[in-house]
Amino acid sequence: EANSWAAMQRKLGPDHAQRQRDRWDRYRAGTLDREGFLVEQIADLRGQESRLLDEVVAEVEYHDGVAAACDALRAAGVRLAIVSAGITALTGRVAADLGMDLHRANTIHIADGLFTGEGEIAVPPGSKARVFAETVEALGVEAEDVVAVGDSPGDIDMFQVAGLGVAFCPVNAQTARAADVIIDTADMRRLVPLVLGGAHR
Repeated sequence: EANSWAAMQRKLGPDHAQRQRDRWDRYRAGTLDREGFLVEQIADLRGQESRLLDEVVAEVEYHDGVAAACDALRAAGVRLAIVSAGITALTGRVAADLGMDLHRANTIHIADGLFTGEGEIAVPPGSKARVFAETVEALGVEAEDVVAVGDSPGDIDMFQVAGLGVAFCPVNAQTARAADVIIDTADMRRLVPLVLGGAHR
C-alpha cells in the first residue's frame, strides 16, 4: 500500500476514497491548506471502528534488507528516525520493530474502540522540511550530516535540506530528479555503504 492513509481509505470504501480525492483537488487548487487537509481527513473518520487502523498496522510489510540495514547502521552509531505524513500507530510499530531513535507522524484519537474525529497533526502535507529540522535538532546532529531517504514528491523538501537525498524506488520522475542518489532496486541494504561511506560529506 502506498501509505497508511491510502490503506485506511481502501478499508473504508469508495465513498471515503472519493472524499479524499476531493480534498486533494482542493489542496492542489489552493482552497484547502495543509493543516485543514488533515483536520478534514481525520474528522471524516469519526465513528468508524479503530480496528481498521489495527488491521493496517498488522499488515505492514518491509522492503528486503530493511532490518539488516538498520542493524548495521545502528551498530555503526548512526541515529535513525522516521518523518512521515502518515499515522503514528504505524510509524510507532515500524520504529519499535527496527530500533529507530525517533518517529514523527500524525495521531488519530480513539475512544471506546471508535475514532473520535480528532487528532494531533504533527506532519501535515508539505511540511517535512520543517519537521525534518526539528527532528535533526532533537537528535543532536547537523542537517549536513543527515541522509534523507524517501520515495515521493512529499520527500523532496527533505532532500533539499539534508546532506544527501536518496530516492529509494521513487514513485515518479520528479522525485528521482530531486535526489542526489537514486536506488531503483527494493533492497534497503544498498543504503548502508552510502551512509557509512560518507558520500554526503
